[in-house]
Amino acid sequence: MDTEEPESRAPDEPSIDFSIEELVAMAEILELRGLPGLGAEPLEFLEPDIREPVLASARRALVARRFLIPTEAEGFEVARAVAHLVARTARSGIQVRAVYEEPGRVETRWFAAEPDLAVEHSVAIGVVQRLTPFRTEQLLARVLEFCGISTRPENPAPMFMATATALGAAIEALAGGDPDGAVAALVTGGASNAGATAFVRALQHRTSSASVTILHRPAGTVISGGELTWVDCGEDGLWLTPTIADAPDDQRDEPLEPSPLEIEPTTAKHIAEELLSYLPGDAASR
Repeated sequence: MDTEEPESRAPDEPSIDFSIEELVAMAEILELRGLPGLGAEPLEFLEPDIREPVLASARRALVARRFLIPTEAEGFEVARAVAHLVARTARSGIQVRAVYEEPGRVETRWFAAEPDLAVEHSVAIGVVQRLTPFRTEQLLARVLEFCGISTRPENPAPMFMATATALGAAIEALAGGDPDGAVAALVTGGASNAGATAFVRALQHRTSSASVTILHRPAGTVISGGELTWVDCGEDGLWLTPTIADAPDDQRDEPLEPSPLEIEPTTAKHIAEELLSYLPGDAASR
């Protein structure tokens, strides 16, 4: 995969915007249990006597837009093309969650894919939800594009191990303007001085960070895939960083136990190849 120039989307590609209420109304008609990005019940904060009028208003708006078709039994059916799009978002075999963070902005997008079609679910503005269909072979390129992946100089620093407690202390020290304290925290947590020094120096030039989770169900109840998190430090390179899911079970509750986690410099090529390995064989070969 060419990570320097990912396949860009067409500027006029079709998409449909919905309110959360409209998506919930259609999901109920289609008997879908929630949509990725909205949760099982995004309107649970509404009182029962308010919820139905809100959904009734959403259904009227959908009828006006010709996305819902009233039936003779005083019910509704979802227009075929829209039903296909919404159902694909909820039921596709491949589900991807990507989080991109840069100073002053954090954004999450969801991607759902089947061999013949994929859908990107994003927030257009405010709480307006946007569904955009695209070709499945564009899936990884679109995820990488959203995450701002760029080719960076390869940092020669060594991989090092540190505890989650040490990593948290280092980030806190760095946020307080104490890079020496950040290095000391990592070294105390088991990191080599060379690795800790290079990593702290890189973090001082961080431009963004990203996390991608890819899940699919190859058979029965088996769930496959993986999660990858990295930090973009500009000329100081890309670094793979652990997530809480990477920590052993005994580290997920306070207090964190001193079990080691890996932190290492990486490349855009490695990130793309690792994410590709999380996809099922038929999708990865596209």
